[in-house]
Amino acid sequence: MIYSLTDWPVVPMEFGAGKTPFDDPDTLFQVKWDGVRCLAYSYPDGIRLFNRKLNERTAQYPELAASLCSLGPGTVLDGEIVALGAEGKPDFPRVLRRDLARSQVRIGLAAKSVAVHYMVFDILWLNGEALYPLPIEQRLERLYGLRFQSNFIQAVESVQESGKALFAAVDAEGLEGIVAKKKGSVYRIGQRTEDWQKIKCFRDIDAVIGGFLEESGRVRSLLVGIPEEDGLLYIGSAASGVKQREWSLLKNIFAGMPGPCPFKNKPTQPDARWVQPKVPVHLRFLEYTPEGVMRAPAVVEFPGGLQ
Repeated sequence: MIYSLTDWPVVPMEFGAGKTPFDDPDTLFQVKWDGVRCLAYSYPDGIRLFNRKLNERTAQYPELAASLCSLGPGTVLDGEIVALGAEGKPDFPRVLRRDLARSQVRIGLAAKSVAVHYMVFDILWLNGEALYPLPIEQRLERLYGLRFQSNFIQAVESVQESGKALFAAVDAEGLEGIVAKKKGSVYRIGQRTEDWQKIKCFRDIDAVIGGFLEESGRVRSLLVGIPEEDGLLYIGSAASGVKQREWSLLKNIFAGMPGPCPFKNKPTQPDARWVQPKVPVHLRFLEYTPEGVMRAPAVVEFPGGLQ
């Protein structure tokens, strides 16, 4: 299908799932930034931002729209909006605070407390010229030729051939992973293809238990969250990794500490049981979903033990 400017916004190209890092002279490798996928469109009357589901997010990130105002009309960039945590690493729950803000009051408060960066990794149109049918090397050449007005807008660098080394460096820094992009590949709007592969690192996180699910009178899953300034942020449920003895200990502990729902974003499970958020848990997971929930979480340990 041939796309024109009248088709804006468009559904972005999606990544296939890679399994292990590799080296290949016919592949470009980039850091996978842990953020919110967003395409920036330069319309004649200004910049507009849309996520992968074509929901507009211009109001949520006014500083990014302002920083991109020098783009010529008819330009479209693809990238990730990220927020950095205390250690200077991308923090997905933190950027989600910006992305989920709806009222003007909440948007304003979030903008003051959470700074964001736009990590640009591709360009689909430039000044009205369609670049998406061109090989990735040509698109990146045009992207790297742009000059942005703010340090909060960054073009993602590409590494030739050495995927294993880049993955090792990313893993050592505790980042999300890498992406592998086949040389000569075009940008396939609205498609998922193996021309792009994301290779993920497992990540660790310290959380607290705020609730649980039962089955036949037994605890079967833990509802966990991370403390933030305005409350406990729910990030998912975990059952894998818990030993049978630990399930029994947890049931006894929970019986003595019932409470109201501690999560500011209340989980939707209708049969959830709530507890006071006092029991810490260390988890390992693959990635966050776009909704901010852990994918493939497993309990590593209960720091300090279960008393």
